[in-house]
Amino acid sequence: MSILSIFGIGSSQLSKKAIEKATKSLTNPYTQPDIRQEQVDKLLKDKSAAAIDGLLMRFTVMASQGIIDEQEKQALVDSLVHLGTITLEPIQRYLRKETNLTYAFLILKRILTPEQCQQELLALCQAYPPLDYRSDQQKRQLLLALKETATESVVNSILPYLQDHSDEVRYSAIELIHTFLKNNERSTVQNNAQAALYELITTEETSARIAQKAADTLAQLGFSGPITNNRPLHTVLRDRYLISPQKQFIAKS
Repeated sequence: MSILSIFGIGSSQLSKKAIEKATKSLTNPYTQPDIRQEQVDKLLKDKSAAAIDGLLMRFTVMASQGIIDEQEKQALVDSLVHLGTITLEPIQRYLRKETNLTYAFLILKRILTPEQCQQELLALCQAYPPLDYRSDQQKRQLLLALKETATESVVNSILPYLQDHSDEVRYSAIELIHTFLKNNERSTVQNNAQAALYELITTEETSARIAQKAADTLAQLGFSGPITNNRPLHTVLRDRYLISPQKQFIAKS
């Protein structure tokens, strides 16, 4: 018997069928709030990995009463945080198979150190790589979570998302880069980020929206060049920006 089992942690007191029944009830958007709370309390008391798996599924559905739904989810976040790191493995599983990740990120942020949390989030970049057509929503949520505590390693890790097929993912990646570099003017990742953004504004296949966002970001950060490729500016940018003979990126006056 493990030490965790001695303290009733990790060993289920409920049967598999009972856990499945409770999970089904709490994930039914039309279950009455008091009944749903009973099932939450039952699974919280159990504390097993299977019970925590079931509790996390509450974040995948929206109850019919919108305000109550948000209150219940916030309360569940607090309860799972109270359980501590025994929730970590279930959360890791949840993050790699579900679509709505935000509440799970909130739990990670509170049960782990900032460094540990960042490592968990960066590991998800492997689960949801750039160009994966099936995970646009997960990638956007991941980039938003990484933006809050971005470091140089984070910026380097997310640069490939600038080439994602989804404009929404690209836009989120540019915003993360912008926020980090605005607050860290002497960062060693500046050159890499600058080159990646120049690639977007000199590639005609880039959508107009993303080319404009990248150009505006470069201008706001004060990046002017040199641009190492020989391509002209994206068509949509030529009324506002130019590339000088010295390969400098310049905003027209």
